[in-house]
Amino acid sequence: MTLVRFILAMWLIVAAAVPVSAKPVTFLPVDEAYDMSFYLDGPEFVIDWIIVPDYYLYKDKFIYSVVPESAANADGIPYTTEQVVTDVQYLETWEEKYDPTFDEIMNIYHAAMSVRLMLADMPRQFDMKVTYQGCADAGLCYPPQKVRFHIDQDARTVNIVQPQSASAAMSLPTKAIGSNSQTGIALPMALVLALMGGLILNLMPCVFPVLSIKALSMVQTIHDKKAGRQQGLWYGLGVVLGFLVIGLLPVLFRSTGNWLGWGFQLQSPVMIGLLTLLFFVLALNLSGWFQIGGRWMGMGQSLTEKPGVQGSFFTGILATLVATPCIAPFMGTAIAFALSQPAWVSLLVFGTMGVGMALPLTLLAWFPQWGRKLPKPGPWMDRFKQALAFPLYITAIWLLSVLDIMKGGNTLLLAGVALVLVAIATWSALSVTDQDSSVTRSVKWTARILLWALALGMLLKPTPTDDAWQAYDPDLVSDYVDTGVPVFIDVTAAWCITCKVNEKIALSSDAFFALAASKNIQLVKADWTNPSPEVDALVSTYGQSGVPLYVLFANGKIEVLPQILTPELMRKTFSKV
Repeated sequence: MTLVRFILAMWLIVAAAVPVSAKPVTFLPVDEAYDMSFYLDGPEFVIDWIIVPDYYLYKDKFIYSVVPESAANADGIPYTTEQVVTDVQYLETWEEKYDPTFDEIMNIYHAAMSVRLMLADMPRQFDMKVTYQGCADAGLCYPPQKVRFHIDQDARTVNIVQPQSASAAMSLPTKAIGSNSQTGIALPMALVLALMGGLILNLMPCVFPVLSIKALSMVQTIHDKKAGRQQGLWYGLGVVLGFLVIGLLPVLFRSTGNWLGWGFQLQSPVMIGLLTLLFFVLALNLSGWFQIGGRWMGMGQSLTEKPGVQGSFFTGILATLVATPCIAPFMGTAIAFALSQPAWVSLLVFGTMGVGMALPLTLLAWFPQWGRKLPKPGPWMDRFKQALAFPLYITAIWLLSVLDIMKGGNTLLLAGVALVLVAIATWSALSVTDQDSSVTRSVKWTARILLWALALGMLLKPTPTDDAWQAYDPDLVSDYVDTGVPVFIDVTAAWCITCKVNEKIALSSDAFFALAASKNIQLVKADWTNPSPEVDALVSTYGQSGVPLYVLFANGKIEVLPQILTPELMRKTFSKV
């Protein structure tokens, strides 16, 4: 139990260092923070907000749309939003602010925000949905607020049909401990909701695959009462400690005036990439692709799959890491309550959530008689082990989709190649055996290290921005050419491997973009991933039947570049402009 005492001691030291205010942070209800009014001003629908000091609204998070079933012409065809709203004007007092929540520069309003929507003459009556979102300077970000308006241009009236969603109202923070709060709960109820939410997390798709690893290990020791209880307790300790750390970090950030929310670690592409890699390796091992020994390559897997207490503890940590994308029923209110309270209350709620998540497997390990109907260990366990790999593959694919959304570009292609390199690196043909000579051992280790390094580099490398590229438009290109502006067109497709290799090698470096900018070369990308009459015509114009196709308009000439590009070729070509 030495490790347990050490962990608890370190936790108490860190927790004691957290500044705990006797007075909890107080945030206003959303309607008080942003006093909204709305009216018709001639042909314009106007929405105004008076924003109290220390709060702000996002200009970029204002969204509007016409409800199709509420607006149709005489033939019953619904009007589109673009047909009803012909122009939008914003109050020109916004300011720019880097927002870590969205990891980008956002336009925000302090003091007041106003939006004017110019309405078409028809339809005369319709419903419009509006979404807006704001934050407090102290750190809290409110959920998006959704309002449905009924607009009658003949009667000159605007009425709210559907007020702000109940789920949004439930997510508001509390003002005080032990009294009725804006979420309608007090501390005892928050603890009950946290416990129930933690229990339900075990059934969530982002958690269940990890539990399958521990389930396999427990099946192997189900007839060993002492070993089973040890595994259950250490697994529970790992889960609870993981939840406490996740609860502690927002508390620390809050004390500095910043904000972190539930699932903050999965806002990091690096963390997503590493988790993708981990789940893929775990799945390969369960599938029997390779066997783990005591070497460095298997450290992460052995930590989670060891039948002893270490494996149980780190499985609990891993389960907590991947649990955060999921918010089970009852959790939303408990989390909102916890994140607005003093440090000790926040940690108590998060710790209770961890207890709820750890409870099922811990109880199963402590009372092995519940699992005595399971068959004794035998050949069936190998098939069971292989079956458990499939949920892990699905989890890895899901994480890849998240990574693609976050980074865009060639993320899926690079990540897919990286996982293939990992599969090669874990291939049994590269395993070192006692019969290998020293030279063979060195070659195998070098190959594995290089494969791992290359895979990590491809999976975690930042994706260069494509902001310099403009979407292909024949009229746009004609305007550039007519005015003597040089244009470089990249005709590409997502399924074109040669295109992607060229983009990676020759068309995405800082030197490439800098040279194009210095020569005022307009970069245009024609995407042929899906059928497009405009791109079809462009390809056929230059006698091509497919992609890639690279065309440069400059100095009154048209130059078609080779289908294989190099950085040197692009440097020489652009330098002549």
